[in-house]
Amino acid sequence: MEKHFLLFSLEKRLSSKLLVVCLLSGLFLFTNQTKVQAQCPAAGSTFWFGTSSNAANYDSSQPLGSFDNPLTSWNAASGSVLAALRDCTDPVVVNFRECAYTSDTDGGNVTWVQLSNFNDNVDNVTINGNGAILSSTANAAKWLVIANQDNWTINDLTLTGYNGTNGAALAVYASTNVTLNNVEFNGNPTNTAMHIDAADNFTLDYGPASVVLNNCVFANNPPTPTFSVVPNSGALFIENLSTFTVDVDINNTAFSCNGRQGYGGAIYSNNDENGSSATINLDIIGCTFENNLAFGTAGEGGGLYATGDTHFITIDETTFSCNEAQATTGTGSGGGAIRIWDGPIVNITNSIFYGNFGANSSSDGGAIAYSAAGGTGPFSIDNCSFINNTAVNGGAIWTDETITLTNTFESGNTPQDYVGVTTSGAGNTTGDPGITACSACPGLPAVGCEASGSELALTCDYFCSTEGTPSTGDADLTLDMSNFIVPSCSDPLGYTYTF
Repeated sequence: MEKHFLLFSLEKRLSSKLLVVCLLSGLFLFTNQTKVQAQCPAAGSTFWFGTSSNAANYDSSQPLGSFDNPLTSWNAASGSVLAALRDCTDPVVVNFRECAYTSDTDGGNVTWVQLSNFNDNVDNVTINGNGAILSSTANAAKWLVIANQDNWTINDLTLTGYNGTNGAALAVYASTNVTLNNVEFNGNPTNTAMHIDAADNFTLDYGPASVVLNNCVFANNPPTPTFSVVPNSGALFIENLSTFTVDVDINNTAFSCNGRQGYGGAIYSNNDENGSSATINLDIIGCTFENNLAFGTAGEGGGLYATGDTHFITIDETTFSCNEAQATTGTGSGGGAIRIWDGPIVNITNSIFYGNFGANSSSDGGAIAYSAAGGTGPFSIDNCSFINNTAVNGGAIWTDETITLTNTFESGNTPQDYVGVTTSGAGNTTGDPGITACSACPGLPAVGCEASGSELALTCDYFCSTEGTPSTGDADLTLDMSNFIVPSCSDPLGYTYTF
């Protein structure tokens, strides 16, 4: 009897386990079906995005999401791009069909809405802007939040007019392998245009973050010439509110005419909120910082302000010109181009500092100011040029800590080159780049499509002819621009196009 009882018990346990496995399998299948159904358009995981204002040019008989019948809403609960991103099987590719989008319903609703379950497994996404300009007039609206999601690439678009919190246009929280190529943030009026953090403000989840910016532009954030009404603006805010690592690589990117009340007119990088395990790695390679302003009584670091331990900053082949810090209080307040405070480890090479300015009556460091209340990391500068920088103390550099300075070139810094540091100029190769004046700020993006109502000029190396010597001259050509897509040409055709 005992043996039979044990066998019966074993059979019951096996049956229970099999039942659990079956239930879990069914749940798994149901979950996967939910992921690939619902709001994924008929065109599949690669689809097009248009606007309802251009619906007359579309063909509703074609599959929804196709080029001829694109989605026309960014944020609706159904039939939108965000819903499709959530429900399509990855990888997902979004292609922008039109040249201009707005926050209005007929312009595509290009503002962020937190759809239900959007943060669940929305990975491996590519967004191809194809040169589109996205503009917003909505209150407290941003374009996109990437939170706890990995492997996103955003290409070729412009964001203007956004004013969301924690990233006026774009926020990246606890997400890895996020890459922006040829993205322009221009004329976003309030808050920092882009925000990167290892903490997710929506779900309060934490994790590492890694972002790469290639050939991007941050300009006129905010657009107003007097910055008194936009205290939290500027171009890029990097912070680490977790115990994880934030990696940011910025390559060949321009920061021009950005302003922030307080720290970092263009970039504010803050690793001063958590314990020693929180890390920020910031690499700035081949970039330009021009006409950026840190204003107000605490306006320090016109181009870059960085603070906190385990904070590693590398700057190479970058030009800082005509940036300004207006701080009025505190030792070391200033740093027209760069202000380093309390701990970051900094290495600057092969870079140029021209015409940067500490504006107040006691400013320190026209180009660079460096001081600390606690621990400091190694700070080295090699093969850099400092030309026509101005402050009350240290026209080029002011520091009360240790900077290793080698192979530098100095010219025209006022009232002196350095305070707190000495250098040997032997071996410098950057020299005087010949900058003679500050450039004007770039213009704001045009509203709507620049090509609308204008002529398209095609210039070829030659005109084709079916017989005899190829002819030259102007061609009488009329083009319907309603469905114009910028061509991708290869040699030997050599087409160029201008609007």
